[in-house]
Amino acid sequence: MTTNITTHHTSAYRGRTVLVTGGMSAFGSTLVHRLVSHGARVTVIDTLANGSIDNLAASAKEITFLLGSITNTNLVTKALTGATHLFHLAPPCAAPDADDTRLLYEAAARAGVQSIIFASSGEVYETSHGLCSESTAPAPRSPRGHAALAGERLGQTLAQQTHIHVANLRFFQASDIREQHEAVTATLQAGIIIGMRGQVINVSSNINIDTTRLKRLLAHR
Repeated sequence: MTTNITTHHTSAYRGRTVLVTGGMSAFGSTLVHRLVSHGARVTVIDTLANGSIDNLAASAKEITFLLGSITNTNLVTKALTGATHLFHLAPPCAAPDADDTRLLYEAAARAGVQSIIFASSGEVYETSHGLCSESTAPAPRSPRGHAALAGERLGQTLAQQTHIHVANLRFFQASDIREQHEAVTATLQAGIIIGMRGQVINVSSNINIDTTRLKRLLAHR
């Protein structure tokens, strides 16, 4: 399926209302800072189980922070009010059906969200040390891998049943700050693509990991 970039991501988010789950993590907070710098109105939901409020101290006056879980339906409904973009970075629950992600996506559809970026994991592959291609059949071994794959499939189903654009980004461990910032750029770029129907995109600088789709994303900067 051919996809098109609507515009450069530095201007595409200006004036947009965006929800970021798990936005207090190191990666999430970097993404939030960038969104704020691009003029987005950002709401963050986080339990602080895997992050720190200090990570967003520099943008504290520019964002809305809601302490809690995405399983809290009322909280999620409030956070999604007016939102056009959802960056789902919160680790999915270990349950095989990723029920927390399902509830979040159902709420996003009701709220009229246009684009969803799901932070999946390289753990959907049998191993993240050998050659991992986006066309390789998933074979997760860990609970996180199973939950991530369930989340991907929920997004693919949602994209097929609605007009919401969905991208599943399979993240691998970032080796340095530069790689983390490149991953953030790829995440922002994926959020403005029209025609994504749950495609998977490997995000890594490891030469053993196929990142053809990632390179295409970054080529549009």
